[in-house]
Amino acid sequence: MFWKKDKYKTTSLVSKLMLLYSLSTIGIIISIALFLYPSFNNIIQHSSAPTHLTIECFKNAIIALLLGSLVAIIFGYVIADRSLKKISDFTQKMQTITADSLHERINPNHWPVEMKALGSEFNIMIDRLERSFARLSQFSSDISHELRNPLHNLMASTEMALIRDKSVNDYKELLVSHQEEYHQLSKLVENLLFLAKADNRQLPIHKEMFSSRQEILKACDYFQAIAEDKNIKMTCHGDEEIFIEQLLFRRVLINLLSNALNYTPENGVIDISITKESHFAKISIVDSGMGIDSKHIPKIFDRFYRVDSARGQLSGGLGLGLAIVKSIIELHQGNITLQSKINQGTTVHIYLPN
Repeated sequence: MFWKKDKYKTTSLVSKLMLLYSLSTIGIIISIALFLYPSFNNIIQHSSAPTHLTIECFKNAIIALLLGSLVAIIFGYVIADRSLKKISDFTQKMQTITADSLHERINPNHWPVEMKALGSEFNIMIDRLERSFARLSQFSSDISHELRNPLHNLMASTEMALIRDKSVNDYKELLVSHQEEYHQLSKLVENLLFLAKADNRQLPIHKEMFSSRQEILKACDYFQAIAEDKNIKMTCHGDEEIFIEQLLFRRVLINLLSNALNYTPENGVIDISITKESHFAKISIVDSGMGIDSKHIPKIFDRFYRVDSARGQLSGGLGLGLAIVKSIIELHQGNITLQSKINQGTTVHIYLPN
């Protein structure tokens, strides 16, 4: 039957609609004819001489009904065809979409009401694809930039060692220098793999409920020697249970506290408070460090983004720490925000489900 799925060939939607419309119209005509037949038959049987005018009126009514149905079918086909022509235009538009034309959009304002939602969702999908391609392009550029410097240093120093005669101690120092570069490269690859798995939801996580305060105190103890060396006071207030993988939460704390200690001058303060906000545990890390200019804050969680090269060299970081923190928080359906002012310090708010 026409409404059943055909395994080998498909039928135009317009044809299906018109077939259904035609059958419905024929059904209406038959119903009207059956309804009028008793009256017509009664006139013929009980009238000794049915007038020619009466018979002619019934004939004209039937002819008018048939012509009206035919005109309705034709107009219905034209209207349905013009309305569904937007689907053909939509298909042609999709065929022209490439990586170089992701900036183009369709205008569904003149589409049928039933298709406007489809057009709007298509534009939203293209928006997501455009952002993903932009991030991928920037990511590839950043990776090549980050790999180029250490590889260039390794090649240059190796070539110089091969050209000149060096003592055993010189070669030992060279190997130590190479080891540092290899460590940085290994760290870079490890972080990139972590981010790639987190983005594709391929990172296995084992959530559990535990005290956030206890983990924060452990992290503070880990950095206590550095804090004492710079005479930085670290405090923690409050407690809330959180639902997150413990090892990943430790990684979040280590990255954030490491940044706070790196950019907080001597005799500074790092205050950590834990409160409850709706269905989330809110962890606020406030430092009295050098702060960040407001123009950098929108990009501060981007991969490889550094506020300036001096800060990157000072910390020895790869520009991936905050990106990893954000990925971990979002992986657990949480949120993270950052507020900062130059020479007034930085505040990081973490929201985790409890």
